[in-house]
Amino acid sequence: MLSDAEIAELHLIKTTIYADLIANGGCPLRPGIEALLTAAPRRGQHLAIATTTSRGNIDALLGPALGKDWSSRFAAIVAGDEVSKKKPAPDVYLEVLSRLKLFAPECLAIEDSGIGLAAASGAGIPVLISRSAYFRDDNFSGALLFVDDLTEVTGFAIVKNGAA
Repeated sequence: MLSDAEIAELHLIKTTIYADLIANGGCPLRPGIEALLTAAPRRGQHLAIATTTSRGNIDALLGPALGKDWSSRFAAIVAGDEVSKKKPAPDVYLEVLSRLKLFAPECLAIEDSGIGLAAASGAGIPVLISRSAYFRDDNFSGALLFVDDLTEVTGFAIVKNGAA
């Protein structure tokens, strides 16, 4: 069995390898993401990240794809290492709601896994599923909408209280 120190060292090594892979173009944004990130502020929508991964992994992933000031695009960013329980617990979503001072029905979570769906739903947030190869067989019952490619929702407007 590994000690806590050995586990931490392995995690650091994995994070370094991951950062190198991403920095060299190993994980481009999925289709439709850039368009959604650009359109949301024009619509007056706040963007947030609620993720199970660490802040270091978020930086490694989004820095190369969105530029060094990527975090300025988001009103809140909550990583798995900032809450007591990771997904499928709703903690990251509850923390985002708290930071933004929003009610869950006012929001929409975009998720790609059953664990993410459970976390957002547990916080009361409606969920759009963007299916990916990694979680294609997950149970997505309870999601508001399913898409295979986020370009399908670039012009999509959620209707609330009879107004778009």
